[in-house]
Amino acid sequence: MLSLDASSLSIQKFYAGDPNIPNGWQTLSRFDLSPLFGGSLIADAIATNTAPHVTHVSKSIFEQDLHVKGNLSCDGTTPSPFWIAGNIDAAGAIFKQKGKYVFYCTKVSPMIFDITFPSHPDGDRYTVCLSSTEYHVLYRTETPTSFRIYAANNSNAFTQQGGGVVSVAILI
Repeated sequence: MLSLDASSLSIQKFYAGDPNIPNGWQTLSRFDLSPLFGGSLIADAIATNTAPHVTHVSKSIFEQDLHVKGNLSCDGTTPSPFWIAGNIDAAGAIFKQKGKYVFYCTKVSPMIFDITFPSHPDGDRYTVCLSSTEYHVLYRTETPTSFRIYAANNSNAFTQQGGGVVSVAILI
């Protein structure tokens, strides 16, 4: 171990004769102390010694890219990939909210609904995904905070023919 200065501690090893590593002192890891960030471990790899996995027991913020080789699982919740998401019945009632933000539905007339939500970062050019138990479903009059859904039967009339359910999602 080598103390580089009052705020840094380095673990080094001297290599000689290894065909894959240059001769001389090599830094294996370093611990830096910063008044802004506290302690920082700087290393090229973290691996277990005898445990089946590395356990990290506090919240983490990863700067730059994060790449996972293998499977990714989560015991908690993951953020929704949707700005808003849920489905609406023929009365305009929302069954379940699944998006990042809450949305509201106002029934304008049979099978025509106004959807409102917090302002989307893409303005009125967000990606809307719609499906319905009715024959046709489309949206119009989009703004950064709303749009209107039309669900029509096979005669293109805005009256319920199927189950009257409309599913809506906007991507983040």
